[in-house]
Amino acid sequence: MLWGIVKNLLERKEIPIEDRTNRPKVVVDRVIARKGKGGLKYLSEFNVYIPSLRGEELMFAIPSTTYIAYKAKPRKLHNGDCNYWNFVTPKDRYIDEIMTELMQTYFDGKISGNEKEAAQLVLDFLHQIPYEDRDLLYVKYPIETLCEFGGNCVDLPVLGASMLANIGIETCILGLRDHALLGIAVPGEGSGVRYKGRLYQVGETTGTFMPSKPVDDRIGETEEDLSTLEIIDSKYGRKIIKEPDH
Repeated sequence: MLWGIVKNLLERKEIPIEDRTNRPKVVVDRVIARKGKGGLKYLSEFNVYIPSLRGEELMFAIPSTTYIAYKAKPRKLHNGDCNYWNFVTPKDRYIDEIMTELMQTYFDGKISGNEKEAAQLVLDFLHQIPYEDRDLLYVKYPIETLCEFGGNCVDLPVLGASMLANIGIETCILGLRDHALLGIAVPGEGSGVRYKGRLYQVGETTGTFMPSKPVDDRIGETEEDLSTLEIIDSKYGRKIIKEPDH
């Protein structure tokens, strides 16, 4: 359910927009257009609405043209060897705007010395987005996850990695046999994986099914069995298997 869009959009007749690349068809599964006298009339923007993040109400506008451009990008379908890092977009204009507002609102723009708190804020932000139980036939770009206001255990870590990389915090995508998590390199100890002398602590991004009831997982904490934990993608490469630190 597209919680961040005005509710009456859900009552409009859906007009899917087909992906016209060489890969199998992927359609926009949210209402982004409706019929008008001159043809299709697109929504001018998506309003990503967070009713309460640590007591603050937040609203971010993303043009529908930006969403459609990302939706139309070619992407490799998941076949067990998908490069998730290709979907991390820390320099995207709207990721940058969101992070600038978050850091200014909660930390007066001062990130140095507040890295772990800033990372936890991003994790709390991700917990506002409902988990989407779908087959991993493709990976969403962060803008898609925001506009559709939903993602699975790969989409949400990819969004989190984009947001944290925007403010200079190193991350990776951690994997278990049937689950993915965000790895976050911040001060302190917790469950995670060590690589190049740094501990990438686990960040559980899923678990919220209703925005009104977000989960409250902390960095370095998870109820998952970490015996098979590994780095499955990062800026250093893919399938970096190291002994879990937990």
